Amino acid sequence: MVRFAFCLGQSATNRPFASQSTHNRAAANTWLVVRASSPGPPLSEEFACYSLPYGALGFVSHLFTYYTIFLLSKGRRPLWPSRQIKASKFDIIIGLIGLCVTTAMGIITLVRCRHSWQLIMISIWKLAVSWANTLTGVTTGFIALREKKKQKEQDEENGYISLLGWAGLISLLAKHWSVARGHFLALTISWSAVMIILAFCFQCDAENTTPDAGPDPGSIKARQDEVYNQCSLGITKSIAFLPALYCDWALGIMTGNLVGVPTEDNSVFYWTYFVCKRLTMFSW
Repeated sequence: MVRFAFCLGQSATNRPFASQSTHNRAAANTWLVVRASSPGPPLSEEFACYSLPYGALGFVSHLFTYYTIFLLSKGRRPLWPSRQIKASKFDIIIGLIGLCVTTAMGIITLVRCRHSWQLIMISIWKLAVSWANTLTGVTTGFIALREKKKQKEQDEENGYISLLGWAGLISLLAKHWSVARGHFLALTISWSAVMIILAFCFQCDAENTTPDAGPDPGSIKARQDEVYNQCSLGITKSIAFLPALYCDWALGIMTGNLVGVPTEDNSVFYWTYFVCKRLTMFSW
């Protein structure tokens, strides 16, 4: 009996050291480990792996991104729009740094979210927008103005990648719709209204910028085709880029974190991605 008590006491004495050893081994490689109970905003376990900007911060990040892409595609400096971009090694370097770092942060998110195909699709979608931004910055290091045909091809590619993101987002919306039905409905109606207004604006702009056709039926047909092409290009750009803004707010609603403040585990990846995505704004 005494021997049994001694062994039991010895086992109880060693248990904390064994537990500590197990904890140390588990903590040895935590950079890809997702902890749902991290300090910060209350994220569900499903979204704890996601370390890219979303919510209000993601919305602001995408606005900066679209502003940068628009000015760089016009050969203008984002921080000084009245000045033309000059071909320089500096633009190429900061573009490549932004491309490499944001891609690395995106890959880390993909690995961390490997058990959720929806978040994988959304992460690929967000990476595509980031690539459009950084590759535009790299391009300005070689040429002052981008070729119109090349811009159109890239917009179409981003539109196709957006479909992947939409697949993941719609699946998440269907899963969480009942939790915040009113918020999702208000967001969807607002976003749809913006898309309709933009389509109308593209139509008006195409009508105003396309030269008037003569009485010849061939000229009238050519003008109609030109108006259609301009509207299609504008709508394609909207489909390629604007849904990311909807996704930012939708993820904010799902996580109960509309601001999009990252958790302690995600903050390094989150802010590194956020800052490096802004490097192309300094193209000169």
